[in-house]
Amino acid sequence: MMVRTLTYRLAPFALLVLGCAADNGAFDGSAHADGSTGFPASTTGATPASTSTNTGTGATGGGGRSTGSVMTTDAVSSSGGRSASSGEAIDTDPGVPECACTEIMPCPDNPSAPPEATLGVGCPEIPFVDVFASGDPTAFGVLEQLGAGGAFAPTQGSAYMVMGTGPANALDDPGFDCALGTNFGEVHALGQFLPRPIAPIDVDGDCIINPNLAGTGDCSETIEEQFTGGAFDYVDLRWTLTVPQGASGVEIDYALLISEYPDFVGQVWNDMFIVWLEAENWTGNIAVDGQGNPLAVNTVELDYTDDDGGLPELEGTCMEGHGATGWLTGSGPVTAGEDITMVAALWDSTDAARDAYALVDGFRWVCGACP
Repeated sequence: MMVRTLTYRLAPFALLVLGCAADNGAFDGSAHADGSTGFPASTTGATPASTSTNTGTGATGGGGRSTGSVMTTDAVSSSGGRSASSGEAIDTDPGVPECACTEIMPCPDNPSAPPEATLGVGCPEIPFVDVFASGDPTAFGVLEQLGAGGAFAPTQGSAYMVMGTGPANALDDPGFDCALGTNFGEVHALGQFLPRPIAPIDVDGDCIINPNLAGTGDCSETIEEQFTGGAFDYVDLRWTLTVPQGASGVEIDYALLISEYPDFVGQVWNDMFIVWLEAENWTGNIAVDGQGNPLAVNTVELDYTDDDGGLPELEGTCMEGHGATGWLTGSGPVTAGEDITMVAALWDSTDAARDAYALVDGFRWVCGACP
């Protein structure tokens, strides 16, 4: 198993036009210490929703695939959160150029590739995209596999991105104690601030009934209640791209591993992972678990709980004795031709103790408008 850490800030790249998702009508140390605040300005682009699919089976998780959502359409039911529409139908008149969304060009991802390449962004094909990383450079890495039994095999290609509130290369090191935590320092301690476009406040109403609410906060209403202790060891990867003709949504895969479990669940150390989608009709988090819960320590449904040690899925990792979700899928609606920004963000809550990690893979378009 090999991890390559990111040691640079990501420059602009071109985006690979990925294969489409099947269109089903839906988008689809144990002590804590106080930290300090302050974070350099962060930039991003533009204006967006989500379903989640779970593939994990663990000590407390069920088998097969279960779905949860922060949105609903006529074709999808939700067990939590808000709802988001799929937007207007896209004109598929024969005069429209060939449906770019149908192109399948897997991004070359392997342990020597940049972390963003494992998501399908950063390849030299069209259209153009900006990619930017915030946080300690050692917080990013690439893995081909984690644990035993294939639970964390890549969902697309041969590798996936790792991001953590501790060093990425420590995740698959059982000699590293995730529970002791890594403090990346004051520059990465945001306190009660999150960088734009992330807005950790609920919108005042329903973004589906009133689309003008998009851009005024989190349409999913999944962040504010969980974001009570401030953000520490903050890390994010953000990318901006143009939606190709034929695309009606985006999908992305992720998993969360937390060392706060089992000792500090239900307390103030509510570490959290989000994927913010900023699109014309929706602004908000699209990363939820299979029940539609936010991916925060106090709310997420874990698929793998290693209370007694020896759970194969976490074997050989610094998460032995702790907990993790299986792979989940978040999705949201987009409109062909618009520019969207996505931000995968992870932080420790209240202090920098006890590390959390997110695995991120498989960015792709939902090609519901392709002929």
